[in-house]
Amino acid sequence: MDRVPIGDGLIYQAKLDGWRCVLDCVSGRVWSRHGKDLTRAFADLSADARRVPACVLDCEVVAALHTGEVSFTRPQSRAGRGPRPGEDFDVHAVVLDLLAVGEVDWRGRRYHERRARWWSCWTAGLRGSGRCRRPRT
Repeated sequence: MDRVPIGDGLIYQAKLDGWRCVLDCVSGRVWSRHGKDLTRAFADLSADARRVPACVLDCEVVAALHTGEVSFTRPQSRAGRGPRPGEDFDVHAVVLDLLAVGEVDWRGRRYHERRARWWSCWTAGLRGSGRCRRPRT
């Protein structure tokens, strides 16, 4: 392919070097795509998630080093322990999609509609935390 296709209905998201997770903003639970509970490892994200209106989000959890680089391996240092003082990185959840609002499954709705709804959830809850990033399209 010589050029990236453009046109109505096409949306592109950056490929991130992180951990794909599901974030339940009611319970604050963080789950890996394989079903492993990562809530303790990402307790800081869990606390922020509970500030968002009731929704479930598909996210990429990334570790941003204080140098500005992203590290795939840094979150592994939290395994079984969670955040520790003196870490040289902060974790952020980059929201990719909205899966549910309250008890309603939104996966069958159009992507543009889901995206607009999760943006309103983020605005209502996490805007001030700095841990949730809106990807550019």
